Amino acid sequence: MLSINTANNNLSVKGSTIVEMYSEIEITGTNTSMKIKHSADFKDIPKEYHQIYFDAFRTSNNDTRVYDNTQPVVIAGSSEDNQNRIVKLLINAFKRK
Repeated sequence: MLSINTANNNLSVKGSTIVEMYSEIEITGTNTSMKIKHSADFKDIPKEYHQIYFDAFRTSNNDTRVYDNTQPVVIAGSSEDNQNRIVKLLINAFKRK
């Protein structure tokens, strides 16, 4: 809320206790993505802890890459087929950027 009183030169601004961050998950090669809204309410957090909680909130929603590194990557087919598929995946990835 913003209010301006020109009679006595007062400016009032009411802040919010809600902090929101927006991010997006994209799975390479699928041409799909999912938008995400992260929200935190600082209403019940004492002011002296706001910065600590904000830093924790910000870093808990940091950019993360997810891979299945428990199994080796195996692409079926001949070596030439594999190379062609990899090249196509890379070309498509660069086209989207």
